[in-house]
Amino acid sequence: MKTQEYQNIDPESDFRERMCGTVPLDQLMPENDCELRGDSRSLVSDLVTDSRRVTPGSLFFAFPGARSDGNEFVNEAIERGAAGIVTGNEHIENGQVASLKVSDARLALARFARRYHGWPDQTLRVAGVTGTN
Repeated sequence: MKTQEYQNIDPESDFRERMCGTVPLDQLMPENDCELRGDSRSLVSDLVTDSRRVTPGSLFFAFPGARSDGNEFVNEAIERGAAGIVTGNEHIENGQVASLKVSDARLALARFARRYHGWPDQTLRVAGVTGTN
């Protein structure tokens, strides 16, 4: 994943803001592949894929799963106080929450999580051990 896909925001600043509890939605959104309707300044407190775990401020990612389709639970997420809905389907037109339409909601979850958690892959170290016996 290329950093150029995102707005120029300092990862250290993102991490500090995250540690304070919330991040404005517009700082989590990729520059491309994301069509927003609603308030981009909504404060996001966590990223959720299960509507039963939505709390006020959650950003709900709706996509098909093994047993059900998250898009069927969008209204429940809104009722529970979601700050926004990310979906590969059509926009949610209710005026209560931000609606983000993306081409792939699973990939969007990965990209949003990367920013939300302060770009952890930029400081990861990888070690390999070879050999058998």
